[in-house]
Amino acid sequence: HDVSVIDAVAEAPDRVTQDGTLHRLGLGPEEIVARVLPETQVLCVTNMWSFSWPLVRRILVALKQAWPDKLIVCGGEHFTGLPELSMKDAPIDYIVLGEGEETVAELMKMIARGERDPGTMAGVAFRRDGAIVMNERRARVRAVDELPWPAWHLFDLKAYNDHNLVNGVNAGWTIPILATRGCPYQCTYCSSNTMWTTKWYPRDPIDVADEITQYAKTY
Repeated sequence: HDVSVIDAVAEAPDRVTQDGTLHRLGLGPEEIVARVLPETQVLCVTNMWSFSWPLVRRILVALKQAWPDKLIVCGGEHFTGLPELSMKDAPIDYIVLGEGEETVAELMKMIARGERDPGTMAGVAFRRDGAIVMNERRARVRAVDELPWPAWHLFDLKAYNDHNLVNGVNAGWTIPILATRGCPYQCTYCSSNTMWTTKWYPRDPIDVADEITQYAKTY
């Protein structure tokens, strides 16, 4: 499937806008909607932090109003932790629960076939005749080394680095790397065990080193 990204932060990294009691970085909802390509069939939206849900909800409503025929698929920490609330409050067609690589690939194949009901597809929440259906969670991905490296070529990494929008010490160009997946702990304030369960899987150190080497050569 052809994929494109609308990165609202990278497209306006200098713009900070008062939004209620918070401040918003980057493009506003209307500008995001205007950047959707007309030929797009599926709009995928993520949300990690629940404090940003009111803004993300406005974006979802605006997307559906402007593009009522396009399907909306959501995923990430917030949507996995609060799927029913999210679907009640916003015009979401599907939610991918937890790890998304395998689930979203299967979901897109179904949509490409012209089907709309996922049936018992693991890891999906959806609507059926107006009711919210929550399927069982998909098992965690154990073969993490078989997953492709992130598609950083779809993002404007220069915008992040030039504006110091990176984590950690700013000692030159920074690209985040995930060397392990999951966390065995259950801190009361953290949603990790809901998103990832408490299973911890490390990547092959050689694969991690190869990824670092590739980024050094490319960027």
